Amino acid sequence: DSTEYAIAAYHFATAGQYSIKIDGQQLPPRYPPWFSVLLLAPVYLITGGGIGTGIFAVTVMGILGILAATYLGRQVAGAVGGILSATSVVSLSLYREYSAHIMTDVPCAALIPVTCALFLHVRRSRSNRLNVYLLAGFLAAVCASLRPVSGAVILPFLYHTSQLRPFRSTITKTVCLLFPLFALSVASMLYNLQVFGSPFRSGYNYWCAVPYDYPNLVFSIRYLSANSAAFLASGAPALILVATVLFLLCKKRKNEERRVALQAAGDIALFGILSSGPIILFHSAYFFPDARFFLPVLCITAVLCGSLLAVVLPHISRSALLVAEMLLLVIAIAVRCAMPEHLPIQRIAADNICSYTPNDALIISSINPVYLEFMVGTGTNRKVIPFSRSVEYASKLLVSERIAHPHPLPSHWSDHRCRGLIKSGAKEVIPFVATENMEAIAAAVRNGQSVYLNTSRMAASDYDSALRLKNMFNLEQQSMHLYKLGPMYK
Repeated sequence: DSTEYAIAAYHFATAGQYSIKIDGQQLPPRYPPWFSVLLLAPVYLITGGGIGTGIFAVTVMGILGILAATYLGRQVAGAVGGILSATSVVSLSLYREYSAHIMTDVPCAALIPVTCALFLHVRRSRSNRLNVYLLAGFLAAVCASLRPVSGAVILPFLYHTSQLRPFRSTITKTVCLLFPLFALSVASMLYNLQVFGSPFRSGYNYWCAVPYDYPNLVFSIRYLSANSAAFLASGAPALILVATVLFLLCKKRKNEERRVALQAAGDIALFGILSSGPIILFHSAYFFPDARFFLPVLCITAVLCGSLLAVVLPHISRSALLVAEMLLLVIAIAVRCAMPEHLPIQRIAADNICSYTPNDALIISSINPVYLEFMVGTGTNRKVIPFSRSVEYASKLLVSERIAHPHPLPSHWSDHRCRGLIKSGAKEVIPFVATENMEAIAAAVRNGQSVYLNTSRMAASDYDSALRLKNMFNLEQQSMHLYKLGPMYK
């Protein structure tokens, strides 16, 4: 996912074209353009750096989420509540993990406390200014542009406006809330119409007709078990339980200070329930289970836990807490300096290919061909050949129009290469892969073409094919996981 987001954004920033290059052709990405074009492309345009600099956009959004968590915590329990709320969000392992990935997960999750802060302002001020509601609608549209189901952050505001009187005021504010989402929907449909030929057909349908063209494969009650396991693994149920217990403890001993704190916490909880409920319901029946999908739920619940903890333990020293936070920061920096992150395997492989192969080489690899072609093919005549159909993109079919009744039907949501689609005219993304064209590769080697094999990221299912290739060619190692193919001498 991160490869496609980053490279499409880089192409947009440098060439004005939202596309990815694969097998020598420019193709529209699987994902809508909003994250790549609005958040990543400006970073590439400003920095002029490599595709890795896109992480700056994710980092800024992650920090924004922590600042919003601090604000929310302060509204509940003052400075200590702010510190504990921010610490609770930073302590989320998924938040930290995906802060290092150029993906929509952290930016979307970070906008949840930001939008909640605006909701708290609306609830407290009872503001009648329409621009506040327009801003709320805009934030909901941004959330929806990153992850459509996260547009549910609009629900707390709609609930609030439904309680307003007179009725005309409710209608006006509701229109302001919904207009940005309507505009996003229109823009998305126009993009789909221009690129995919139908306002209701997206890159998901084009690249992954199975499952996205068949609703019974996208959503089903049979996915409930796997999604429940992912929900538990995310830690969200445990955090929700902790927040509930802390809230009940706060209600047990009431005073004026706690009453004010509980009112703010109650508004945050209301926002969390209304905005998180649709996310949980959506992903309980979704075909692909993953704990990261519940990151928005984790963020708002972590804010509640941190702020309520400050209410339950009112005698925590602010200065002692700050000293402890600074100490933890120093330790974290020291650990990172002592154990820096290593370069990803695919980056090492790409660097080795650039260093040890000529500019017109054929590169056989199991690494994502969109990434590898960008890294080693830009400005050269190198050609990347996927090792087998198990390699990403080589495993996919392009389907321009929905095939209503493929025969045979897809057997599973992961049956991307359903024979029924192929028989009905679906096209290979990459027609030529190594395991299906061993003789053509042998002919290229005999004719003096420089052919190299990179064995990193090779799937276990491809080991037999790799052994066959080893028996056909003389492999001369150039660097780690990189071999030059030569004729087999008898």
